[in-house]
This record gives sequence, structure tokens and C-alpha cells, in this order.
Amino acid sequence: MLDKAAQLPRTVEHLTAAWMTAALGERFPGVEVSAVETKEVIWGTATKVRLHLSYAVGGRPAELPEAVCVKGGFDERISGFAVESAYDANAELRGKRVFLFAGIARPDGFARTVRALGGEIAGARWFRDHHLFTARELAQLHRLVSWAHPATTEKDLVRIADPAGVAAVRIDVRILSGADVLDRALEAIL
Repeated sequence: MLDKAAQLPRTVEHLTAAWMTAALGERFPGVEVSAVETKEVIWGTATKVRLHLSYAVGGRPAELPEAVCVKGGFDERISGFAVESAYDANAELRGKRVFLFAGIARPDGFARTVRALGGEIAGARWFRDHHLFTARELAQLHRLVSWAHPATTEKDLVRIADPAGVAAVRIDVRILSGADVLDRALEAIL
């Protein structure tokens, strides 16, 4: 995970050695990225940029790879509008003990959302991003957490064959400004 102080650049060109050094620096003190080479860009609302990093001599902790992928909103065609997330729950979570489970890249944000909705988090189990839940895993979760309400993301709920008894937190996106910019960008793509 990147250092929260290293704000994600708005363009691919700003994914520089200095930015990568700052982004990795808090978790890996002493890291020094000397060069960044863009290998591939997959454009979209969550653009993925494959990079090759070169490290200064002695500036690469053993666990850091040379190949990385940075995901962000780098597409300039969609940078002219502002959005916010609006959270809703299909089952009321306020005041309930919940056991969270999800197959998402950043589960901490999901946990913060559930707390903001008033849920009391009694435990959690995180799976890899885009995990396909098996009937066995779900049966095991239901047995283990009979003392709490199981809750997951709406994204994960659609990958569950029998979601009975599972609360899903829904996240909507509201366009605050620049809807015309978004419409033009979508028309150009579609």
C-alpha cells in the first residue's frame, strides 16, 4: 500500500521516480527509485499503468519488485468532473454487530464505511480481490459468525450464489459537477 501522503498524480507522466520514492518511502524507509519506465497503459476510469522501476544502489528493500502496476483516474477526458461516493445499506447496520467479509483490494475503506453507517464490527475475513466465493466458504462463515450479521460489499454479493442472510453495503456515485464533460467522454468511447 502506498504512503497516504503521496497523493496520486493526475497524469501518467507524473508517475516519476521522485513520486514513487515518496509513495513507497513511509512503508519502506530508505527506498530510492532512480528511474521509472512506463511499459503499458490500459486506459479507463480506473486506468492501470504497468511500470518498471530501477532502484538506486542500496535503495531497494528485498521485498520490493521491479515491475509494479499503479491504478488511478489518469484519463484526461474524465478529469473535468467531480464525483462523490454515497453509501447505503440494503439492510440496516446501525447498532448491529457485523462480521465483514469481502474480496476487495482495499478492505480498510469498506470497514470505515460500515463504521460510518453505525455498524459494530465484531470481526472480518478478507479474501483476494475478485474472489469467487464457494458454497463451502459461505457455509463456514455462517457457522463461525452465528453471533453476528454477515456483511459484504454489493460487488461481492453478486458473486455469491445464495446470498440469503448476508447484508450488502451499496456504494453509489453522484456527479457533483462536470456532467457534460463526462457525457462527452463517454460518447467518445462508446
